[in-house]
Amino acid sequence: MVEQFTTTRFAESVEELHRLQPQFIQVSDTGAVDSVNTILHSLNRIPRGCRIVNSALASGDECVWYRLATDDAWTDRLLTVRFRCANARVLLEVF
Repeated sequence: MVEQFTTTRFAESVEELHRLQPQFIQVSDTGAVDSVNTILHSLNRIPRGCRIVNSALASGDECVWYRLATDDAWTDRLLTVRFRCANARVLLEVF
C-alpha cells in the first residue's frame, strides 16, 4: 500500500513539473514601439509571466516588455505584450 501511494505521488509530481515547464517563443518582429503583440502559446494554462531571454535590436536601445491595464487579459492560449523597442527579434520565456 505504501509503495502504491509513493508511485502515485511521484507520478503526480512529475505531471505537475511538466505542467509548469516554461515555453520559449520567438517574436520575429516587435513592430513599432509600444504596439500590441498578441502571442500564441501552448502552455494550456494562463501564464504567470514572461521574460526576455535574448533580443536582436535594430538600434543600440534596450528592449523591455510591459502591459497596460487596458490590454487584453492573458488566457490559456494567448498573451499580449508591448515592447519599448522597434522592429526587434525577441526570444521570450513564458512561464
